[in-house]
This record gives sequence, C-alpha cells and structure tokens, in this order.
Amino acid sequence: MTMTEDLTVAVYEHLTKAHHDAQDGDDASGDHSKLSDETALSSSTCSPVTESDLSGSSTTSDSTNVHILGCDIDDLLITRAYESNIHSENITFKTLDFMCDSARHDVLSRFLATHPDTLAGRFDLVCCFSITMWIHLQNGDEGLRKFLREVSAISNFLLIEPQPWKCYTSAVRRVSKLGVENSWRFKELLIRNTVVDEIKTYLETACHMKLIRTLGVTHWDRKLLLFKSNGVADHN
Repeated sequence: MTMTEDLTVAVYEHLTKAHHDAQDGDDASGDHSKLSDETALSSSTCSPVTESDLSGSSTTSDSTNVHILGCDIDDLLITRAYESNIHSENITFKTLDFMCDSARHDVLSRFLATHPDTLAGRFDLVCCFSITMWIHLQNGDEGLRKFLREVSAISNFLLIEPQPWKCYTSAVRRVSKLGVENSWRFKELLIRNTVVDEIKTYLETACHMKLIRTLGVTHWDRKLLLFKSNGVADHN
C-alpha cells in the first residue's frame, strides 16, 4: 500500500466510524455536546484531503455516504493506489499538481460536480499531510502563500501538518549527500525558522481561517492544526 493510499483509506475508515459512533450516541442519549470537533467535522457533508488532498463526504442519514478524493503529484503512486483500491465506490484517486491552476480546477470541479450536495463548491474537510515543505521548496515563499490561499478557498475545515524548518535542512542535507540535482529554491526562501507560525498566521490573516484545535503531534513531532473557515457557522 502506498503512502497516498494508506492515508486516504485511514481517513475514509475514520469518517465512516465516526458517523456510526455519532449515530450510536444519538440512539443512546440524543446528546451531541460530547462529540469532539473532530467527530462533528467527520459527520458533515464532503471533504478532500491531500498528501496530498483527500476529500470526502458524509450525510446524516441512516446510511453512511462518505466520498474521498485522494490526490498526489506522482502518477505511479496514484496508479498503484487505484489498482489496489478496495473502496472504489467511495474513494477516488487522481494525479494532480495542485499548483497548476487549470489541473486543480479541472480535477476538483469534476469531483464536486458529482456531489451536488456540497456547499458552494467547497469540501467539508481538506487534509494536507507532509506537503507544505515540498510546495515551499519548489515554489518559493509566494508559492507557499498561493497554496495556502487556494486550499483555504475550497475548504470548510482544513487539517494541515506544517513541516518545521529542521525538515528543510534535513532534506537538503540528504539530497546533497546523494549528489542529486534539484530545482529547489531553498536559498531564496525568506520564511525559514518560523515557518510553522508563518503558515498559521497567514491562514488566519489572509485566508479567512480560524485555528480551532491542535490535534496533537505526529510521530515525526509535527503539529496537526485544524482550521475552520470563518464562513462556517459554529455548532452549539
């Protein structure tokens, strides 16, 4: 199983489990106050997520209706994920360079068009795992800002795992030792040691997002930050 597929299936299984758990809670007490932000988010209407972008949806009916779009820039990884997809009715894999405007619009709009219950052409949840550094290295400071603007524009909720500066220096050292040529813009970057804080601040000040929870850290010691669009109403 590829990393893209592994993450996509994990999100799908979590969303469907959260939906059933929420229904069990309703049957037992009808009390929604004990649902975490994560569970309440999981039982909304539609989401993408990237390691990409994964997207999925769920309804509040008796049947679980979750749809996930898993995207990666690597066509080989997507092909492998597609061939071993055991949830083909609910999970779709597409090759996508998110920074290409025409490709992004085509892939995401086609997916959203097949789910007319989505709100204003946005995904309920977009997850970005282990990707911010690569966007930054390839596209520079403004490229990182563009990525944050574009991903926020299609998200009701955004779960993002920013890679800290130590990940950049480690990546550069590894590539240097291997003697691999690259087109990274590492030396041009002005956003450096404070990159995680810069991402958080930019999402809140320029992208109309609000940080609502830090969902712990990964085993790579990276924070998982959950943001909500300012256009999404609070649930009491």
